[in-house]
Amino acid sequence: MRTTDEPYRFQARLVGGNFIELPVEQLRRIANASGVDSIEQETKHFSYSTTLHGPLRLYKGKGYGKIFWCSVMCSAAMFLSLQINILVAYFMSHPTATSVTFVPAEVLTLPAVTVCNYNPITKNYVQYLNESSSGAGYFTNDLLRYMTMAYSEVEDLYLHANNDTVERGRQAYEYFQSIFTEYPFNIENFFARAGFSCHEMLKVCSVGGTKLDCCAMSRKVLTDLGSCFVFSIGEMKLNQTQPGIFNGLQLILDAGINDAIAVNYAEEGNTLPIFSNNLEDGFRLYVRSENELAYSYTEGLSVSPAYRAYIALNLETFHFLTPNNWGNCTHTWPSKSPQRAFPLPYTAKNCASLCQQVYYEQKINCTPLLYSVGDAHLNTCTPSELHAFMLEVADRTNNINGPECADNICPTSCVTHEYKASITYGYGFSESAMDWLTSINNKWTQQQIKENFAVVNIFYREMSYLLNEQMQSTSLVDILSNIGGNMGLFFGASVITVIELVIFLSKLAWIAFSSQRREYMFHKRQEERDREQCLTTVINIAAICNVYNGIYTHFVRSSRRQAVMVLPHIERLINWFKGVDVRSSLVKHATKKEFLQMMGTTKLHGCYRLYAGKTYSRLFWLLVAISTGVIFITVLAELTKQYKAESVWTQVEIVYDYADGPSITICSHNPVRRNYIEELKRTTTFSDELLTYLLHIFLRPEEFVEVNVMDNFLDDERLLQDYMSTYKNFTLESFVKEASFKCEEAFVQCAFEGIMFDCCNERYSTAVLTDLGYCFQFDWNKLSKDFSLSYHFGSVYGFQVMLDYQLYNEIYLVNYTGRGTRQPFLNNFEPGFRLYVHDKNIISYGNSEVLVVSPNNKLSAGLKPVKYQFLERSKGGTCRNVWPSALSHNSTYSSSACKMTCIAKYFVASCGCIPLQYNTVKEGRLCSPKQVFDCVNNFTEIASIVHNVTYSPLCQDCDSECEVFIYFTQNSIIHNILTSLGKYMESLKQQYKPSYVRDNLATVHVFFASKKYKIYSQSTLSDLSSYLSKIGSDMGLFYGASVISLFELILVVFKTIWALVSPSRAAYLKEKAKREMERKLRIEEIINEYSTPGKTSRRATQTAKRPRREMDRMMSLALTPEQASTILEEETFVDSIYVPLRRHKLLSTVEDVNNKRYISAV
Repeated sequence: MRTTDEPYRFQARLVGGNFIELPVEQLRRIANASGVDSIEQETKHFSYSTTLHGPLRLYKGKGYGKIFWCSVMCSAAMFLSLQINILVAYFMSHPTATSVTFVPAEVLTLPAVTVCNYNPITKNYVQYLNESSSGAGYFTNDLLRYMTMAYSEVEDLYLHANNDTVERGRQAYEYFQSIFTEYPFNIENFFARAGFSCHEMLKVCSVGGTKLDCCAMSRKVLTDLGSCFVFSIGEMKLNQTQPGIFNGLQLILDAGINDAIAVNYAEEGNTLPIFSNNLEDGFRLYVRSENELAYSYTEGLSVSPAYRAYIALNLETFHFLTPNNWGNCTHTWPSKSPQRAFPLPYTAKNCASLCQQVYYEQKINCTPLLYSVGDAHLNTCTPSELHAFMLEVADRTNNINGPECADNICPTSCVTHEYKASITYGYGFSESAMDWLTSINNKWTQQQIKENFAVVNIFYREMSYLLNEQMQSTSLVDILSNIGGNMGLFFGASVITVIELVIFLSKLAWIAFSSQRREYMFHKRQEERDREQCLTTVINIAAICNVYNGIYTHFVRSSRRQAVMVLPHIERLINWFKGVDVRSSLVKHATKKEFLQMMGTTKLHGCYRLYAGKTYSRLFWLLVAISTGVIFITVLAELTKQYKAESVWTQVEIVYDYADGPSITICSHNPVRRNYIEELKRTTTFSDELLTYLLHIFLRPEEFVEVNVMDNFLDDERLLQDYMSTYKNFTLESFVKEASFKCEEAFVQCAFEGIMFDCCNERYSTAVLTDLGYCFQFDWNKLSKDFSLSYHFGSVYGFQVMLDYQLYNEIYLVNYTGRGTRQPFLNNFEPGFRLYVHDKNIISYGNSEVLVVSPNNKLSAGLKPVKYQFLERSKGGTCRNVWPSALSHNSTYSSSACKMTCIAKYFVASCGCIPLQYNTVKEGRLCSPKQVFDCVNNFTEIASIVHNVTYSPLCQDCDSECEVFIYFTQNSIIHNILTSLGKYMESLKQQYKPSYVRDNLATVHVFFASKKYKIYSQSTLSDLSSYLSKIGSDMGLFYGASVISLFELILVVFKTIWALVSPSRAAYLKEKAKREMERKLRIEEIINEYSTPGKTSRRATQTAKRPRREMDRMMSLALTPEQASTILEEETFVDSIYVPLRRHKLLSTVEDVNNKRYISAV
């Protein structure tokens, strides 16, 4: 049984040379397949000709088949509508995403560093007011308390101040204001003068080892802690060119403990200080963007006297989108925001601060001093005014919370910078540091330094920053690609299909609303019926002549009249064939032939419309095809641009599992042991002068630039050479190795996951060369493998070590290299140990987390690992996994090792030796101090490289490694430990007396803070797979095209070019067309013979005499449903039914001829 997908097939044959035998029943079914209704006619035409999948199945379906295909199409339409609705809604919601990029930098500008003393009022200033000529003795404690209340938080003032205290202070303030004449006395002027000056607070300042007058480069500002000083702002910005602890800003601060005063809210029974931050001595530091007000910055860092703070910075920059680009940021002050007249850069924090300022100004016509920062014209509220206002607010609302900005008044600024700080502390100063500081100013005593001085190091831990860019997560191109993919998925549709559907619906609407259109369609259908009837008559004549020869004459007479009616149409067909220009040029004919064949057979949407369309229809579809092509090319160009841009985005993922364990490198701050030096002195001619000279090995090469020590180094170098010639076994390498601390002396106990192990076992600890001489590096992964089945997190697990600093082994010598250094031998500024927590493949002191622990302290470091996975250059990224060809090495590649090796290569090539800091791979001999000095001063290129490694073209190939762990830490320090462990410590060693423990021992605990870590993984925004997928979606959207369609186009172009360049090919195509035309003319001739009166009888009598060869001319025709529908239109009749002769079809037909039934027409 034939299915609906099979083509209509029928056979025609010549019978006796005079008659054509056709299956009339089949043709009648074709002729009567549709009704005469105009809408059905349009539906039929649309179903047979559209590129939309499904309508033909629905139109031809019968019974349950039609119900099935209707259900399928409705479901597909529903899902397609849902998908398009989701895509459009998603696009209209203006979705955004964040692209995270790691940007390497040659130079990073240090942030604005605001330094505030916790004691904002000095005794000297209060004494000055009381001893002044106009206010002598009238600056009372009540007035002092009242003045400090003016700078307290408004909520604190309400909670802790009482009416009597405030009232007495107000009276004292008004009276002193009336009598004091030295300057206009008010709250602002008082705090502008009451604090420490910059030179009183800041004793020593240096950047990257170069001493500077930072006070000349600072600016005084008012904050919630009184007068503070800001560094690295405006035109006085400070830059860092290399990562590491000694390349940033170092400040040595004096807290002025003896000059500070304490002020409480009440005279008796209330010891709460007015300044809520005044619970400790020392300093608060705000590390922030210079555009933001310091007091509005919440991440305050503190350091107390006798402590050293190491603040490692990581910069994150955020770029947000403006409202026009789907974001909500702003570059300027919004119209509804509380913008003031003074020039304050817009930030969300500044805006929030001004909201509070405006709130108080509107309520009580004044502003608290804390919120009036930046505008000297505002009326400052007195404590009594604020206290009365807060009492009223509390009575009315029972709420004392401060004001807040309304929603959306303070949007995010479009560019913001965040400085994430990791801080660790050391305690105390080494003896050599004390000597160095007292040599700077002989008025500074060691006691004063211990009680007042604090050291702050602020530095970038690596020369790169994290760029977070808000971006549109989709685009019109992406939405079109997705819509095209869905249209192809559900209906195989394209833009051409949509236009076809629109035209079909418009025609139906035209028919529904236009009687003229309905009348036209009725007459057109009536004409088609007439033509069908005439053609059916001709076919029936031929059939009856073949089956019933006896009644042929009678049939001709009865049918003559009807046959005559069809003659004009048949003649028109013959004239159409004869009108073909057989004399056309070979090239023109061949080209037209190839294009028409392609348009009639290709699945590319629109080509058949061009092929079968009439004049205006063909012009319309040509314009549609061209317009669609222009849009498609535009979209394709945008996709190609995105692909070629090789844009990289970073995905952030949180992995709830343990990260790979770090390596922990532990170094002593004392790189040379006293007992080793004493042994040299006892057995050789080693001297203090030679020791002083050799200690300069530990200086960084950049410290030697522009240092005037040439004469001293000449004598010391001569002394070293004489000593080395006398003692052949003594070398610089042996000195560094033997002088460094020994594992068995420094490590008291080690434990991992609570299990004790031998600290000096070579399986777990390895001696490595660093800028502090030889240190010991522990492998967490090996420890975990041997002592734990799995990692644990929390403060009771992890790696623990007890260290012995051996204070008696410290060298007490001071550096005499002059103004180029800021510390005595840089690393010998403090007692204790330095720890580096780092990935096992990178150089510890290059760019890793720096931890410091001093004797009598315990350091707890909770690890928060972050894993970075970068793309290689070949994939659009910037990282590398292998060493550059010019710096090849056998070890695992890392950026820090590559840079060290690169700089070492420059030193070897120019000076024949390598400084200690760059000899990590031990591929050359160590430089003496004079050799380093000569090298950096005689070779400009080397001097530039040691300051900034990126100046070297060779070192620029040292890109980041493609996969690395960075272990950020959350640190806590406990002072005065182990006091209850006296007997236990004495059981370990007799020398571990309580006093010895306090002066020498320190403990370190390193553990994972949680069972999770972040992964930043880079990938390309558009890889080849997604690029091809989007192209395929767009090809389907605009043309319903595929790779096959492309090959069809390529084939037609190839054939056209072949016909153009090959005369034989053109001649072949013309000859082929000629033979086809002859066959068509022969068929028409047969039909014409049967349609002409008077010839039928003669032809019938010759049928029996027709030779056997005429039987070979039987035709087998295969027709699609559409071709079968158009067979009755005589203008295209021959073209529609003609196919090549097939002999095997003919033979099968001859065998079954007696079984066929033919219907005669009456």
